[in-house]
Amino acid sequence: MLGARLLQRLWAAAVLLVPASSAAALPPLVLHYDVYAAGLPALSLRLDIHLSDDRYRIVAEMETRGVAGFLYSWRHRGVADGRIEQGILYPAQYRAVSDSGGSVKVATLAYAPDGGVVASADPVAEEGRDPVPAELTRGSVDILTAVLMVTRTMDRTGRCEGRVPVYDGRRRYDLVFADGGADRASAITVSAVRRCQATMRRLAGFLRTLSSWDDGDEARAAAISVATLRDDLPALPVRLDLATPVGMARAELTAVHVDGRAIIPSGDGTQVARTRPSGPNLPRR
Repeated sequence: MLGARLLQRLWAAAVLLVPASSAAALPPLVLHYDVYAAGLPALSLRLDIHLSDDRYRIVAEMETRGVAGFLYSWRHRGVADGRIEQGILYPAQYRAVSDSGGSVKVATLAYAPDGGVVASADPVAEEGRDPVPAELTRGSVDILTAVLMVTRTMDRTGRCEGRVPVYDGRRRYDLVFADGGADRASAITVSAVRRCQATMRRLAGFLRTLSSWDDGDEARAAAISVATLRDDLPALPVRLDLATPVGMARAELTAVHVDGRAIIPSGDGTQVARTRPSGPNLPRR
């Protein structure tokens, strides 16, 4: 059965699938992923991305499915809102809600113009965590904004690289990205695929009772494969690979909706647009 810490690790890695875009604005974009752990269906992930000239909003929703969902009911919803000034992202608010078998956790981050961060959590951080000093949170961003920042750079420069300070209300860490070169094609595209390596550098707020397996930062490394599905779209993450205590986990892109229209890969590798519903949102807790 998937445990809460494994689900949290999968969630932290899966949000790395936020797509790149250096463009000023995009039509509403919805991405659907299936997540597998140890070769078995484990989670479903939906990403809603709204990017205008001066604002951005990202909604990431994940829940267990298949046997994992039968044994362990878990869902998570994270929402990031912010502004864009001269191409730079400035988070305004981040809210995350997790529901594990009826046990709900809520974390909210509010960002001041001077870079200060006010965090609230219900329930409060559990015992066994070191506190996060206020000076470490200043200038940090939420996880969704962090990935959007790096992927916009990747879309602009063609390379995946950078370090972004992240604070999620309980933990403070850096996400470090490095370019991984060319990768193989995925099931959804035959176009060129590029690989991006991501590593978490833990700084404060983590549980002191870590297992021997995840004692090092390398245990939290992930690899993201990105490709261009259509000329007018940014590079989209098509696959994510992550090592876990129960084996390799992977997330695979299964559907893309652009402004309510589904982009379906055809047999010759071209893309065909069909109009169909984007599917319901996960329940909002």
